[in-house]
Amino acid sequence: MSNAAAIQDYFHRQYVTMEGNIEENIYAMFDENVRYTRADGNTVSIETIIQTVTSVHQTPENERVVKVTDFREEGNGVAFHMFLQFRRPDSGELVVSESDPIWYFNDEGKVIQAKQQ
Repeated sequence: MSNAAAIQDYFHRQYVTMEGNIEENIYAMFDENVRYTRADGNTVSIETIIQTVTSVHQTPENERVVKVTDFREEGNGVAFHMFLQFRRPDSGELVVSESDPIWYFNDEGKVIQAKQQ
């Protein structure tokens, strides 16, 4: 499976069919020491990724939007467009995020670095 196909499969399982456990899906996709840098330059931990995915899952289906498109493989990296809309469970705030991340994979097929553009 190509890295782009692996990302598409991950998003489909995690957000469309909601197959499996959130943490298990994340650890199957991301290396436990992944370096994930947001567009503002801040780095987030894998625990933050788990919290975000959990928030998306807790958002009512009619308010939740997750779209990934425009995949381009570049060496061990995959660039794509991502749109997320979800509600923070603690504040009720509607979060809308749009970015063009690049996820870099190791030889084991796990994301070791991610950068949002």
